[in-house]
Amino acid sequence: MLKEKTCFDIAGLTIELETEVPMAITENFLPFQKKREKADVVFKYSVCEKLREIFGTTLYSRIEYDVVRGADGQIFRVHKDPRDDGRIYAVSYMEAERAEVCINLLKGSEEHFDNTNNSFFHAGWEQFFIQKGRIILHASLVKTEFGGLIFSGVSGIGKSTQAKLWETLETATQINGDRPILYKNAEKWMGCGSPYAGSSECYVNEQVPVRMILLLRQGMECRIARLPMAKAFKEIFQNCTVYSWNREYVENVANLVAELICDVPVYSLTCRPDRSAVEIVKEELKKEYVL
Repeated sequence: MLKEKTCFDIAGLTIELETEVPMAITENFLPFQKKREKADVVFKYSVCEKLREIFGTTLYSRIEYDVVRGADGQIFRVHKDPRDDGRIYAVSYMEAERAEVCINLLKGSEEHFDNTNNSFFHAGWEQFFIQKGRIILHASLVKTEFGGLIFSGVSGIGKSTQAKLWETLETATQINGDRPILYKNAEKWMGCGSPYAGSSECYVNEQVPVRMILLLRQGMECRIARLPMAKAFKEIFQNCTVYSWNREYVENVANLVAELICDVPVYSLTCRPDRSAVEIVKEELKKEYVL
């Protein structure tokens, strides 16, 4: 069967999709599409008449899939269709040594893989990014004259509002409004756009050096304060994508966050949704960096 091959550049990594199923490139992935070149990882989607049976210990279970550790230690995702009494229609697993993620789908289940959003979901793309030293953070990333600002916190705290204020009041551009990706290159931490941006629909394929992380609180008065390491670690870690069922991934994310907070200042920002929030951050940035 003829295989289609498509490449994407996300957070400095090249991902190739090799599939036997016609796959539409959704709008959020278009800015990340690139010409084919040597890939850091290949997601291989293969149609089969019958799926292998997976036996082992169930590490995690949800309505869409189970995570199972086989007898040899290999970890599988067993994908289930909640619309069809939990029928198993695909099995995926990572071949780390070959830098491949294999997704076997049952013939007749191609509808689950007809676009890039669906296909990346089944590949469990986050596990590869974590393995390659990338942090996926629930936050908004804004490019400013100072560099990258990250606004993080619980849902509804005002991340998008703060990003919009910087766009409106300053020479700033929002790179991502929900799940930017962070990694450290040879010199500095970089904040990157991703195809996942929530309601912001901000899919910018750009990288910017991270200058400050701001953990948001709501209040009637604007206050900013640098956080102690322990508190900064706890709050950033809880806003990261972490596979709690996989000890190795938990440790990888913990180590990355520990390194991040040593290199990038982390602040608590209590603020209102107005200009005062921008001004108080700018004053702190001017203390930290000379333009």
